[in-house]
Amino acid sequence: MSGIFGHLNVSDTDRVFAATVGQRVLFEAAMEHINRVNAELDQVMSLFVEETTSEFKRRYKLPGGGHLARRASDGRYPAVKAYGYWDVAFPLEDFGALMAGNDVDMAYMTMQELDRHLDTIVAQNVNTVRFEMLKAMLNNTQDTFSGALHGDLSVEPLANGDTVT
Repeated sequence: MSGIFGHLNVSDTDRVFAATVGQRVLFEAAMEHINRVNAELDQVMSLFVEETTSEFKRRYKLPGGGHLARRASDGRYPAVKAYGYWDVAFPLEDFGALMAGNDVDMAYMTMQELDRHLDTIVAQNVNTVRFEMLKAMLNNTQDTFSGALHGDLSVEPLANGDTVT
């Protein structure tokens, strides 16, 4: 990541916050880097996530199954009605990390230390997104999300092992 700061004429050993180019410039450069990483992550997520939604729950109605019936001797077929549905709840969760320190720690921080902290946050972000997507697809137990507005929502993973196909 330190390549981003090359145009600021900051070397890897410079003290980066109070002693050199200033917090605002470094914050904006770090945010630009984080935004690029997030854009790449969004592209990868689009392979698994079809859309975003403001709904907290959606009901998918299922077609019926089975076989056609033989015609009865009176020439009539039995009545057929589609049935079944699958409720899907969408939990609203928030994840994050905070890089913090006091003013002395920040003043003495080198470019390499800043780079290491930001790389840790990026790695944690990627790991969390990957884990949560795989958990949603491959977990086999239902989870309950307690929402502030809509109460308890049952969250069904895709590989839930029940009778819903």
